[in-house]
Amino acid sequence: MIFSCIRHGRTEMNAQDLVCGVTDIPLVELGIQQAKNASEDIYKKIQNGELPKIDLIFSSPLLRAQQTAQIIAEKLNLTYQIEERLTEQNYGKMEGCSRFDEKYLAIRSQFAVKYPEGESMLDVAQRVYNFIDEVKKKYSKFNHILFVCHGGTIRLINTYFKDFSNQEFADFRAENCQIQTFEL
Repeated sequence: MIFSCIRHGRTEMNAQDLVCGVTDIPLVELGIQQAKNASEDIYKKIQNGELPKIDLIFSSPLLRAQQTAQIIAEKLNLTYQIEERLTEQNYGKMEGCSRFDEKYLAIRSQFAVKYPEGESMLDVAQRVYNFIDEVKKKYSKFNHILFVCHGGTIRLINTYFKDFSNQEFADFRAENCQIQTFEL
């Protein structure tokens, strides 16, 4: 079974380097174009045998991920399913601050610490890991499943499939519409 994950296209908060967790905002024009480019790239890789056909797409319920999933699904002649557990981390009171803010970065490196009125990285890991475990069992006959989600969620998906040091985890950043593939 192959799992791929892709981060949504660019948003205004991404452009401004602001922390955007559960704030529900749309893609900007560049983000829409990134999603279209990614859908073309995925389609071509499937056509030339670099990637197996995608059987199922799951998307975070947040608008930016759904917009990206819709563009990809249309290109691949598929539909997508909403999955709450792929939602980005809730950064609580840190939503909207600079992603270089010292308080934000201090909590980001402490995996068991919740953001004020938000979630800890371990909270997110629990829901993401549980979802992947469920998908492996429920869809075991499928060959390739795509998750359309967020940078923080993808950081955790990576740790499900491979080991990361704390520093590697803290430094990891998925770019907008960057796709990663993992094989079980």
